[in-house]
Amino acid sequence: MAGFAATFGVLQASTLYVGLRQEGRLSFEPSFGRILVYQVLSWVIWGALAPAILELGVRFRPERPLRFFAIHLPAAFISSMLASAAGVAAISWIHPFGRDPGASWASRFVGRITSSLHFQVLIYFAILGAGYAVDYYRRFRDREVAAARLEGQLAQARLEALQLQLQPHFLFNALHTVAGLVRQNENRAAVEMLALLSDLLRATLEGGGRPLVPLSEELALADRYLAIQQVRFADRLRVDRAIDPALLESAVPPFVLQPLLENAVRHGLGVRANAGSLRIVAERSGGHLLLEVHDDGRGLTDSAEAGVEGVGLSNIRARLSQLFGDEARLELVQRAGGGAIARLTLPEPARRTPAGGPA
Repeated sequence: MAGFAATFGVLQASTLYVGLRQEGRLSFEPSFGRILVYQVLSWVIWGALAPAILELGVRFRPERPLRFFAIHLPAAFISSMLASAAGVAAISWIHPFGRDPGASWASRFVGRITSSLHFQVLIYFAILGAGYAVDYYRRFRDREVAAARLEGQLAQARLEALQLQLQPHFLFNALHTVAGLVRQNENRAAVEMLALLSDLLRATLEGGGRPLVPLSEELALADRYLAIQQVRFADRLRVDRAIDPALLESAVPPFVLQPLLENAVRHGLGVRANAGSLRIVAERSGGHLLLEVHDDGRGLTDSAEAGVEGVGLSNIRARLSQLFGDEARLELVQRAGGGAIARLTLPEPARRTPAGGPA
């Protein structure tokens, strides 16, 4: 900042010196060195004031105009008085325009502040505007970087969801179920199973690049996955839903439920010989939206936790952090009576999601 101020001082000193030399009739001999020192000092004071001006600009922004001008107009007047006082002190010390023993410091100060107040207020707001320009550009670049990062995370989530559906055990089990239905001459059920698998893969591949989707859309994808598992497990898998209808249009990140359901089925219920159950819950709690997947399987184990990590826990947490900061979280807890709960906490459950992105 001092470098910019010194540069302005050099430019103005050059202009002033050339102008004085062209006058021809002066009571003093212009000295470029004295004029240069005087102008640099006059501008350096603004360089010294700039950090305080910029800090004040951060605290009192133009988004609230009345408060903005109530603070910055007096601050601009005070800054102008300080700059004028520094300029008069520089004149008294350096004498860039010759000596004038008849002029007092007070009279010079009054003359300077009267003649240059409008210009110095303009300098104040120019510094403020430059600070806002840099800040807005930085925010724009940060948003671009964040958007690119989020786009990458969404692509990764979509890929993980597709990989989840194409995992050998999932695809093998689904096709094995189809083969069993064909051998039992249950051709209609086999065709329905293939249609469900096709719909699930198509929905994943066609998933848009939106950072948020309606909860109803995420539940529909989860229903396709569970329909395949229910055909496979038959009466060994019970699915229960406790969804608040008022939350169906709430905004949630895409591809967050299916990895949790896959983990519950694979590591919680898939190892059981007897029947098991899943419960999907969506409810309001303390100003937040809670999405939960309950299972009554073997509970939290090292392998269960590793399974969630393998199908996207880190990606889900990264996207939650990107979208909501510290307002959202994903946690795994032991379920009373056996089993586990995967709990997703999101802010603002009433938030709507337009077709193109977050509200």
